[in-house]
Formats: sequence, C-alpha cells, structure tokens
Amino acid sequence: MGWLAMAALLLLVMGALLSLLLEIPLDDVLAIQTAVHTFKWVGVALQGVVIAVIGWKWPAIVRWGRARGWVREHEIRQVLGLRAKVVLFLVVYLVMVPIGPTTIWRALMS
Repeated sequence: MGWLAMAALLLLVMGALLSLLLEIPLDDVLAIQTAVHTFKWVGVALQGVVIAVIGWKWPAIVRWGRARGWVREHEIRQVLGLRAKVVLFLVVYLVMVPIGPTTIWRALMS
C-alpha cells in the first residue's frame, strides 16, 4: 500500500508541475531551458563522481546489500566480481543519457 501511495503522490506532483509549465509563456520556457543547459556539466560531473565512488566502495556496497538480505551468502563472491561490469554499465549510462550522443558528436566536430 505504501508504494501505491507514493506512486499516486508522484503522479499528483507531476500533474501539478505540468499544469504550471503549461501556464508559462514559451519564451520563458526557452530561457529556463537555456539556463539549465549551462549547468548540465555540473550534473554530469557529479554523476561521474558517484560512479567512481561506487567502483571504489563496491565491497562495502555488497556488504551493505548482504546486511539487508539482498545478497545471499553464496552470491557474495560472484557479486564482488561484478565490480567492473557495474562500473562499465554506469559509464555507458553516463555517456548515453546525461551526456548523449548529440553532445559527443558536437564535441568531436568542433
């Protein structure tokens, strides 16, 4: 029941934000988009730091998952060995979503 309430609250907040966004003039929306775009690299850098910390602290994360019951005793060695794959997956996510192929293409062509 808690998850259903959270989903309903999230839907309500998203609807409220969308209705507010629809009331803002288009020129203001474009100005906000331009201003937010200048801070894109801050978010990318923070996500890069988070990926590095996950890679660095992977054994501690696995122990934390074991304490929560998410990783079983017989899986610990296997999950510890997944560090490189986890970091690679997160780096691919970082390149494909926050940075994006268009940004990479523009950087290569300039």
